[in-house]
Amino acid sequence: MSTYYNGTSAYKIDDIEYGVRSDVKDNIAKRQQIRESKKAAFVKRVRVFATFAGVFAIALGLLFTNAMIIEKSSTVNDMQSELSELTEANNQIILDIEKNLDLKKIEEIAINELGMKRPDKYQIVYVNVEQNDYAEVAKAETTPSGFAATFGAIGSNIGQFMEYIN
Repeated sequence: MSTYYNGTSAYKIDDIEYGVRSDVKDNIAKRQQIRESKKAAFVKRVRVFATFAGVFAIALGLLFTNAMIIEKSSTVNDMQSELSELTEANNQIILDIEKNLDLKKIEEIAINELGMKRPDKYQIVYVNVEQNDYAEVAKAETTPSGFAATFGAIGSNIGQFMEYIN
């Protein structure tokens, strides 16, 4: 490969053969195409898998949310039925209390169940309770204002300080 070039001793790179044949270059190009097509197919499979995984995650989220809603709805229905039962029981108790507050009912229970009797005339004692209801209004203390209030506060604070020291 020692050829002489006019005017320079450097080789022209384009003219040099490196021993690489054209069929090897074609083979390398085909391998590169196959590698790129496999890479594209892999990327496509990953995208499909990611899409399915995303759809599956969303479906699981919806199912979980619906399950929670159904559970809370069931709890609310149970509490509402318990509330209605308690309201009915409360109304019945209020009716029983009102029924038992009747004076004739109380007298009947006292006579029949407790064995009480009405008092005879000689057992009745009348008491005269005379009450004098009145109210006293306390005199409101006058509070000093302005100059007197300021010096009064200072004087009381000095007195408290002196008590603390002693």
